[in-house]
Amino acid sequence: MDAVNGNDVQSDGIELAKRLDAHPILKARMLGLLNLVENVKGVALADEAERRVVESLRSMGNELLTDWAQARASQMAQAEQAAGIGKHAKKNSSGTVRTE
Repeated sequence: MDAVNGNDVQSDGIELAKRLDAHPILKARMLGLLNLVENVKGVALADEAERRVVESLRSMGNELLTDWAQARASQMAQAEQAAGIGKHAKKNSSGTVRTE
């Protein structure tokens, strides 16, 4: 058990694995970060390790926010469609007829 919040660490790991399986790009990024932390590629200098971590986190953040924005836009479009709200269309009228 996790002493901080009482969660079973093993069940948390299973849940994390399932959730990461739903996001393969995020999963690949996380594995890349773990490889860097575990020094799989043999990075010798702290500066190089820091550069790689920062670069990876920036790229991952950009991808995650893009995915979030696309999902949010899709949700909003579905909600508008369900509510019967249409897209804005160009006004067909040219205005009121001028009277003399």
